[in-house]
Amino acid sequence: MNRGNLVLYDSNGKIWLQTGEATGDIKPHIYPVGISYIEVLYGSTEGQRIVSVDVSVTPHKIVKEDIEVKPSYEDLENKKIEWGDILMINEVVVRIIAETIMNKGINPKTEEVFKIDKIKHAGYKTLLRSIS
Repeated sequence: MNRGNLVLYDSNGKIWLQTGEATGDIKPHIYPVGISYIEVLYGSTEGQRIVSVDVSVTPHKIVKEDIEVKPSYEDLENKKIEWGDILMINEVVVRIIAETIMNKGINPKTEEVFKIDKIKHAGYKTLLRSIS
């Protein structure tokens, strides 16, 4: 059985208690008498947290905000590998540009005269202008 989150709150919408979600062999909630509550369906706040209850509308509604997901160690390691690939690609691009300059402006791929103005990346343009 999946049980949702029981949220108890006051007349201003301030939350005083949340039971949290539960799954497995559990008993259903016992609902309080004389205390405002909302039962939030199981799984309906995935990636979010409940911050308050909007008591200005009828029926009252929960107010949620997204939870910032921080990258895991594995994600950061994968990013390092991606950046390493990008740096290798940049080294290849620099080598191609250098060969182009050494070949008197002939683009080895197109075999046309190389023009600095065709390069869109400002860093490469600056590098080529400083070399030539």
